Amino acid sequence: MKLLALAQLAIDPRAEADLRWFYTWSRGDMGLRSSHPAMVARLQVGGRTGGAPIMDIDERRLEAATRARHITRALDLLSDSQVRVLRAAYGPYARELPGLGQAAPVAPLTNSAMHAHAASHTDRCIEEWLVRLCDRVQSGIKGTRAERRACEATRATDRLTVREIAAESDALLRQAVLAFASARRALGARKK
Repeated sequence: MKLLALAQLAIDPRAEADLRWFYTWSRGDMGLRSSHPAMVARLQVGGRTGGAPIMDIDERRLEAATRARHITRALDLLSDSQVRVLRAAYGPYARELPGLGQAAPVAPLTNSAMHAHAASHTDRCIEEWLVRLCDRVQSGIKGTRAERRACEATRATDRLTVREIAAESDALLRQAVLAFASARRALGARKK
């Protein structure tokens, strides 16, 4: 499927809601607790603490486990790169960047960003480089007329790079969400 054709397709909001829930809230809704407090207590006191797992299972936890299982089965049908895109976009560490839109967390995974990052010859990681790139595009230009002209030429190139990365990020995200929705429908059809 071509990138432009993907941009035209609508994304099912239920698929997005399920993915956001799965990557950020599902473990908590199923009653899985962090082991961090128990580890800290063990380090402070030494020995074992009374942090026994909770065994009472209520209806809400069962529903969350069922929902998570259905989502996991659909994700298992996707490629590794599609799952990586979905985790980046809907995971707990998703980051917004000005100029890159909703698909900003996917930007570091795009070929456009990887090539532009490599061409910049920076020592910064791609995520930090993207933040600085977006900041340059969004910031105003100050200084003398000559400095502003020189900055404007660089800024125009940066704007083009950001638009290219944004378009590819959006297409990758749409493709991954559509593949997820399709996998979910296929699994639902198998049940019938």
